[in-house]
Amino acid sequence: MGDRSSDLHLFRRLILEARPVWPHLALIFVLSLMSVPIALLLPLPVKLVVDHVLGSQPLPPLLAAWMPQGLEGSPQAMLIVAAGLLVTVSVLQHLEGFASWILQSYTGELLVLRSRARLFRSGHRIRSTESTRTPSRPTTSPYRG
Repeated sequence: MGDRSSDLHLFRRLILEARPVWPHLALIFVLSLMSVPIALLLPLPVKLVVDHVLGSQPLPPLLAAWMPQGLEGSPQAMLIVAAGLLVTVSVLQHLEGFASWILQSYTGELLVLRSRARLFRSGHRIRSTESTRTPSRPTTSPYRG
């Protein structure tokens, strides 16, 4: 029972310590959520090539609305669209990963810096109160070489 109480106390202290970076943590969470739909778009260009260039299925209505009227049945145009879509989705995936990595690194470093500063302040406070309470010691060492 005592371990659970100390774990909850530690968890509460960690949450309070991370309070200043909650917006960063929320943005990291949103970026992580964005990676799922981007990853789900990766096989779409291959599907377009297999179904509409190599196969004979008609274009989906959403994609047909984006294609110019004269290029709907052209395999070359569909290959160009699929290649452009592949490049776009890949760039989006890499940008999301890079932004997430930068933000995670920045947030982690910020938390470490704040923790070190807090430890330094508490250590400095302990040393300054010790020096006022204890009598001064001689500066010469009792051990002679």
